[in-house]
Amino acid sequence: MKHELQRGPKEEVVDAPALELRVHGIGDQHLLDALGHPPVLFLGYPTRPDTLAPPRLPNHELRLINWSRTSRRAARFLWYLALPFTLINVAANMAPPPNGHGTRVIGWMVRFIAVIIGLVMTVSLHLWGVAIIETGFRWIRLPSAPQLPVVPWLDPGSSQFPNLVVTTVIALGIILRVIFLVTRRLTANPVALGLIGALHLTAVLATSAVLYFSPPTLWRAPTGLGWLTVQSPTTQDQLEQLRSWHATMPLAEYCTRLVENPQLFTTRWDTLTALVASSVGLTLLLGVLLIASGYVTKSQMVPNWPESPRVSDKRAPRSPSLAGAALVLIIAVSLFQATGSALRFGVGWIATYLDGFDGFTIFQDGTGLSPLDRLVMPAYGGACEDAGAIVDRIPLYGLVCLLILVLSAFLINAVLPHGARWPREWERTQRAEYIHRFIGGLPHTLLPSLLLALAASAYAGNALLLSSWIRGPLGESLSALISQVIAVAIVVFMLLAGHMHSVSKIYNQIADVAGFWPVEWHPWAGRSYRETVIQGVTNELNRQGLERIALVGHSQGSVICAWLLVHTELDNDRRVHLITCGSPLYSLYAAFFPAHFSENFFARLSNKSISLANFWRKTDPIATPIPSANRLDNVLLDDPLEPDKDPEPRVHSDYWIDPDQIEHIRQKLKP
Repeated sequence: MKHELQRGPKEEVVDAPALELRVHGIGDQHLLDALGHPPVLFLGYPTRPDTLAPPRLPNHELRLINWSRTSRRAARFLWYLALPFTLINVAANMAPPPNGHGTRVIGWMVRFIAVIIGLVMTVSLHLWGVAIIETGFRWIRLPSAPQLPVVPWLDPGSSQFPNLVVTTVIALGIILRVIFLVTRRLTANPVALGLIGALHLTAVLATSAVLYFSPPTLWRAPTGLGWLTVQSPTTQDQLEQLRSWHATMPLAEYCTRLVENPQLFTTRWDTLTALVASSVGLTLLLGVLLIASGYVTKSQMVPNWPESPRVSDKRAPRSPSLAGAALVLIIAVSLFQATGSALRFGVGWIATYLDGFDGFTIFQDGTGLSPLDRLVMPAYGGACEDAGAIVDRIPLYGLVCLLILVLSAFLINAVLPHGARWPREWERTQRAEYIHRFIGGLPHTLLPSLLLALAASAYAGNALLLSSWIRGPLGESLSALISQVIAVAIVVFMLLAGHMHSVSKIYNQIADVAGFWPVEWHPWAGRSYRETVIQGVTNELNRQGLERIALVGHSQGSVICAWLLVHTELDNDRRVHLITCGSPLYSLYAAFFPAHFSENFFARLSNKSISLANFWRKTDPIATPIPSANRLDNVLLDDPLEPDKDPEPRVHSDYWIDPDQIEHIRQKLKP
């Protein structure tokens, strides 16, 4: 059913050649969200129906560009798996502008570090894939097939079969992915993507060769390395002895027997724990290098503290984009390792649960792949070692580190002289203004916040992973329970393709921000929507017969519109009035992507527009003035608009129906 929406008064009609084109922001937007929320005439919540009036349409032609989910719709839940790789792509774009020899070198260093971390994550993907299959094969053994003399891996009962499956899937995936992105012109640099794809393919084949010729589970480790090593049986007789004890003894007696018989074990590397420790450790070291570079590199443009015109050179922070790149890389690696650990833990937990039902005869513990044949998963002696596996607590540790980072940011803001101060009253308006100041000050507070968080996370890692308390009865049970909950939640989230609204909403918004950058620095990065959306907007702007155009971008939509005007030539050198609202162009993009959103970018934006207007609110978390562009009107909107009638602030929404913005657009489109 079609719904007719109201237009404005007839006496103010603007003629047909005028067009207002609206582009919304991030998240799952409905088709008509760019009209704004309809006026509520009667609120019957919670027991009676509500009465609303339709939003009022302007008198000129209005069209809405809805680009919601353009990059995530086809991939569905695979986009969630691709997010860590997409963050690698984001970090590589956070290099400083090449406006000098030093910054040029640091820019290449940022990209080089992003490529190295991306290769580490591809190797980790291979090892986690093998580990997940081996975990399932503890309960399931596929029927054996006659081994071919040339390719013995084709035997499903072979210990190399998981390696074959993972190698084939990842290698073919990289090749097909690169071909798809290049042929569809979805990458900004096809040559660079091809070279990086070749590097990742080489890393996969090299990892596969190592697993075939020298599995990590056979590597002897020196004593004294503690949690990086495990005690594993080396012969089938030793393994059978351990299984016999485990089946006939109480758990306490069984664990005592293990301690009394060290000759049954050989010290070997715990492959997955060593993988996580080395990858996270390498990322932290490279992140510290980026942070140190940030202290010696002055950013070309650094947004000021909110509502200040511009800080002096003495108070101007060093390049925040390098600290941002370090943070993004650390989050990418931590998120990936935590997801891999949770998925492996979840597969094992589900299989253990099904093993308890007699009807599931396919799940029988001990009938699958022998622990001595594993390539990645260590051959643990039994429940004593399984319950204490450090790698299963990684999701819990990742969650704690995230909380530490948030608390560190709040603490730094409270300590710094110009930080965001906690409001005395916690009403919604005061809360929104505090968040606005908090996010607006990130370019100034991110560096010290990240350093504090790294130090606190190291202490938390010792408490959660290595302390005697966590290995005790209470700590072991509590950490195992929380880890199980996190693992099951991640598995359920993946199976439901993101249909957990409260979680998927935040995840989708992050994905939409990360998806702005075309795939270039990692072949598994999520597909970008930027060129597709820009083409759709350009088609509307190039329509014949239009004389006056107002291009209105909200939030991420303002970034898309600005990028379009700077990097795209419209037909017949057509120029438009650009209106941005709730825009992060200056607060986030100029701060953390200075090579792309430099002073030159804003100068070109001003030259390629008839007029520029930026509407913002003090309650909007990401909107700030844009002082760098010439001929730009920064308009501060009141929020709430009418405190006596409607005390609720609009924060980041409903710019579309703000009277000041509506009047500005109407004036620009008058003949």
